[in-house]
Amino acid sequence: MMRQRNFLKPKEDLYSHITRVLNPALVVLCGYVAFYGYLLPKVEFTELPSRYHLAILLGAFFTLLNFQYGGAHRSWQEHSYLREARIVFLSWCSVVVLLVTLSFLTKTSEDFSRAWILLWWSFTGVFLVLVRFVLRYFLYKLRSEHHKRAVVIVGAGPLGRKLLTAIQSTPWQGLQVKAFFDEKPEL
Repeated sequence: MMRQRNFLKPKEDLYSHITRVLNPALVVLCGYVAFYGYLLPKVEFTELPSRYHLAILLGAFFTLLNFQYGGAHRSWQEHSYLREARIVFLSWCSVVVLLVTLSFLTKTSEDFSRAWILLWWSFTGVFLVLVRFVLRYFLYKLRSEHHKRAVVIVGAGPLGRKLLTAIQSTPWQGLQVKAFFDEKPEL
């Protein structure tokens, strides 16, 4: 009997859960802001057309899927912010490429404003990365001030020192090295 995978794994960290909710919400919010800020003041629009609603909702759905399977929801404690930002932005770009391709294949691409697509793409990309930065900073502060975990390193040789350097260069993990243990006292 095959085990079913849960969509939200029970042991994932808070950061992953928050970004799973925020990413599609930001896609929807930025889609509406781009429309109401740019297109609604134009004479030909009095309200948001249903085709834009559908595009925004499809964007949120594809974001949820693409970010899940593209690795954007994993724990980023051991990676740099720039690497995370790059993966998030590229994942969003692939969602936009998918939407544009879908509109091309269904011959509906001329129904959408190119300016709106560019605004939606750029606003969402910037805000996805910015929200990740703010969330990561907040969790970094929380973890570095309140949730310290004491660790010891067994082995004071080159590998042990490399591990110490890695731990010290990632303070958001909340690890604090208390001691080295080694069978050679001179190390």
